[in-house]
Amino acid sequence: MRTTRTFLMSALMIGGVAAGGCGEPEGDAGAVTTDDAETTRAPLLGAPGAFYTVAPAWAFCGSTSLVDCHGGYSFNSRGAKPTFLKRAVGLYRVMFENQPANGNVQLAASSSNAHCGLAAQFPSGTGVGLDIACRAPSSGAPVDSQFMVSYYRDTNVGGSLGGYANVSAVAPFTTSNTWNSSGGPIGVQSLGLGRYRVTFSGQQPGGDNAQVTALTSGPAYCTLAANGWSGGVVDVTCFNSLGQAASVPFSVSYGHNVRGEPRNALPAGTQGALVVVNSPGGVDPNRSRNSCSVGGNSAVFQQQPSGLTYVETYHAVTATQGEVPLMSLVSGMSGSGAYCNLSHFPIQGVRSDSTGLVRCFGPGGTETSATHSSMFIIQDHSGC
Repeated sequence: MRTTRTFLMSALMIGGVAAGGCGEPEGDAGAVTTDDAETTRAPLLGAPGAFYTVAPAWAFCGSTSLVDCHGGYSFNSRGAKPTFLKRAVGLYRVMFENQPANGNVQLAASSSNAHCGLAAQFPSGTGVGLDIACRAPSSGAPVDSQFMVSYYRDTNVGGSLGGYANVSAVAPFTTSNTWNSSGGPIGVQSLGLGRYRVTFSGQQPGGDNAQVTALTSGPAYCTLAANGWSGGVVDVTCFNSLGQAASVPFSVSYGHNVRGEPRNALPAGTQGALVVVNSPGGVDPNRSRNSCSVGGNSAVFQQQPSGLTYVETYHAVTATQGEVPLMSLVSGMSGSGAYCNLSHFPIQGVRSDSTGLVRCFGPGGTETSATHSSMFIIQDHSGC
């Protein structure tokens, strides 16, 4: 019998500085040296399947203590555990050893009401370093916040699996760190101040997902537009700390390719769920997918003593006897500056469903309801 377990993680003390660190210089998140050579090709979640020739590179880190990457929310397909350094209030460095450069980064703030952006992305030795900056809404002041960060790099071509790009803030909208599985071009156009349309040509709609992250160390932030996306056409809106339209560079990710499905049907791999939740808390079946249970996503909007919370469940039973690493992201879908964060990291109980909590806020930080795009990824080598 499947059981659903929702765990509200107690707030951990925020503070302290991790010992040690790295001396890489800070840089522009959108200006990463191009190097398509993958020097390390260790197996990723099973051997390459029929849809790709080289397994994509994949890593994530969730920090609850702001001292390290929590073991239940961290993974590196290239081996070494991600490392973490708090550099200042609201400023953190995550290192993914053995990861190739020029991948896509997505961020979600957790617990605190904050905007988190990618301040810098840089090669470091044999891996990749990420500097992450979190700011308070409205004031824009640096603030400590738990967060989840993902790093994904793919070079394979073939089929409507997805794509990603870093996009500059102003015309002519240069792109970097790009990938489009169809092999087609990636186009960017302006829809007005702070409004962008990114087109990954050759992609097909249905069961897909999009996420967006601002590439900045400042207080600006980006969300998906109210309609989000249609196929590979993704609309993005960006704002300053007051929720006013602003030109902001960003990183966008689009795809059907929850790891482990549909392009890798092997019994070992990562399972996941792509979920669009509307403002009242219902799941949009046309833009949601679950690799372990078709249609097996649910969400509900609850009034809790501490505020408005979406309780989102991914129905998938692990085949292991223990808990396995879990990653989650969320992007608001709004043209008015509403944004969404993880209220608490999701928890995967043994042989039970995974449940995460999401909260959404207006531009000034007041809690509100809002449509949003969620992603749940569970790393389980034994399959669904």
